[in-house]
Formats: sequence, C-alpha cells, structure tokens
Amino acid sequence: NDKTTSDESLESTCTSSPSLHRVPFSASMLRVHRYTEVSNYSAHADLGLLTLAPRASVPALVVQIKSSGKWVAIEERMAEDEAILFAGSTLCELGGPPALPHKVEFLQGGTRLSAPYFLRASPHVTLPSIDDGTTNSNVGISSANAKHAAAAP
Repeated sequence: NDKTTSDESLESTCTSSPSLHRVPFSASMLRVHRYTEVSNYSAHADLGLLTLAPRASVPALVVQIKSSGKWVAIEERMAEDEAILFAGSTLCELGGPPALPHKVEFLQGGTRLSAPYFLRASPHVTLPSIDDGTTNSNVGISSANAKHAAAAP
C-alpha cells in the first residue's frame, strides 16, 4: 500500500532527525478568516497575551468600552493600513491590562477577510502567578479563559 509506505517513510524521517525535535513549539499563530455569510458572533476575549488585528477587507469588528459598556465599530474608524493591538486573557491574568471584549458583526453579506495574529505564551515557559508570587505553569490557559468568559456580556 503506497499510503503505508509514505507514512512509514515520514515517521522514520521525523524520528531519525533529532534537529526536527529541537525547534521550539510556538502556540502563537496567524489565523486567516474568510466570512461568506452574514454572521453575528458572540462577544469574547481572546486567549493569549496579545492580538494584533489589521483592518479586515470589510469592517465588522466591534469592541466593548469597559467604562460605558458601549460597543464601538472600531474597524470603521480605522484606515486600510491600520491595525488594533489588544490584550488577551492570559496577559490579564498575569497582571496586564484587561482583555478586550469584542465580536464580529458581519451583517452586509459578501466576503470578508481578516488575518489576526495571536501572540501566546510558549507551552514550555513557566509563567509567574500574581496571587502568591510563586510560579505556576498552568496560569493563563484555562483559568483566565474561564474568568473572562464568565465576565463577558
């Protein structure tokens, strides 16, 4: 079977090349979204440290102003070559600024392209705990997400 042979070949290449395993794993990512239907996604805060979101091809990103609770169509105020940088729930959990509640309200149809970059802590790094000054490798991912998901409108 050709598939078995190619799978075995790939496996032997990966296991016989130690240099492939020395490259650190990164949880950060650039995610390209293609919206083709009218969508009204629920509010959320991104997991991770920071999100860098260039203006999408069609403005639809709205952010919540903490002091007033008001939703602002931020992309409509951005030039085509601008981006918004905002904190994620892991950074907030580490004592940084609050994670920014946001959502996509793509109500006009057509096609919308967006390409946010999500900066996340490496899974190999032990993050400090702000509660008692000790380190805790589990800070952020589940506790911060649950905390901010519960606070989302």
